[in-house]
Amino acid sequence: MCNKFNEFALFVTTQNPDIVCVTETWLHTDISDSLVCPKEYCVTRCNRNGGGGSIAILVLNSVKFSVVDIPSEFSALEMICIDEQYGAQTCRIIGYSRSPGCSAQDIDYMLLSVRCLQKLCSSDKVTVIMGDFNLPHIDWSYYHATDNIIYNSFLKFVNSYGLIQFVDKPTRENNILDLVLTTSDMSISDVDVFPPISNSDYNVVMFNTNFVNSLNNHCTSTPTLFNWSKANYAMISEDLCSFDWNHVFQHCFHVEDCWSMFIETLTRSVNEHVPVVHTSTKRNKYPTCHYARYIRKLINDKGMAWKRWKFSKLECDKLAYKAAAAQCFSAIKRYHAAKELELIRKNNLGSFYNYVNKKLNSRSDIPDICDKDGNLCADNSAKCTVFNNFFARVFTNDDSTTPTLSPRVNTAQVYLGLVYIHSCSGLYYSQKAKTHHFPWSR
Repeated sequence: MCNKFNEFALFVTTQNPDIVCVTETWLHTDISDSLVCPKEYCVTRCNRNGGGGSIAILVLNSVKFSVVDIPSEFSALEMICIDEQYGAQTCRIIGYSRSPGCSAQDIDYMLLSVRCLQKLCSSDKVTVIMGDFNLPHIDWSYYHATDNIIYNSFLKFVNSYGLIQFVDKPTRENNILDLVLTTSDMSISDVDVFPPISNSDYNVVMFNTNFVNSLNNHCTSTPTLFNWSKANYAMISEDLCSFDWNHVFQHCFHVEDCWSMFIETLTRSVNEHVPVVHTSTKRNKYPTCHYARYIRKLINDKGMAWKRWKFSKLECDKLAYKAAAAQCFSAIKRYHAAKELELIRKNNLGSFYNYVNKKLNSRSDIPDICDKDGNLCADNSAKCTVFNNFFARVFTNDDSTTPTLSPRVNTAQVYLGLVYIHSCSGLYYSQKAKTHHFPWSR
């Protein structure tokens, strides 16, 4: 995943999925999440002990989800479990990866996997299991396989829990290794197989969910923004000038009360005299990398070569696809290397930090923290309480005593006189201000 991140990020930002399950990531603890996770996603990882393999699930930042703890007895498995919120319904997503083989160690791994999957599937939630199972000898038309303890134990679990497998096209060579299983036959549709990312051997499997409140429609209200270019500033000024501030402020005994009253009055005037515009309900996407025309042509040629090979099954077409994938991978790698070399030659510290910050711009949840008694807090409300109690100790109660400070200047000669602000200057600087910092911005 590390050496294919540019093409992976291009695929994710182009297809814009809500959930992405990646197997064979080859990630380890020395690689931070922000280096392998696109900007609009949050990643949950399970790194294989000793390097290699590994699995990760990427979830869109606007999607509500929680990570399900897998018991420690199954820590040797490459498995991730999360609960996604589909409106009022919760769906359990399980990502799984298994290395190929039929040794005694592989048998123990499969038996352990089945026991773990049984625990995770024993709930009232609709469950979707996806990943690389490396079981090529299963005939999914009849849910039948060769007489083997690995295949028999897995198929017994599938049939016992009424799981339905949706992938019906090869995902690597002529074998169906990547599976999508679910406990509800109406929850998944439009399953299709797409060309591999970069020069990978595994194809991409994509599908849609059929829940009533799907993730794509989680935004029920249409967001609005103030159209300041058509605002009636004269009426706003008239409202503020005609308001009896002295009468209102005489009932305010603290500065915060005066400020709240001022903001409330200003917000009411802005809502009355500034029109709003409705924005698109489509979620905002970070811009994709705009490659040169020759690279876009190589990407299209790679896709056409893959389709030609899948249709003809000829060895010559397979070799042509491999050559196109290698050429595309090399061109994208050289493109980004040239961009980074240009950044180095520019010798601009600001541009360098801007480039690094864009690479590291990824949301990360606050890890579990300890309270003053040493207890570990995982709940968000408990974390807020711990932070609130900690920062509250920084402040002290006001004793209403004003400290005496010696003046640093000669007050007889240096003083602040009349301050005059012209209306044009005030309007100029108010228009240049960032409106999203004010409480009336939306």
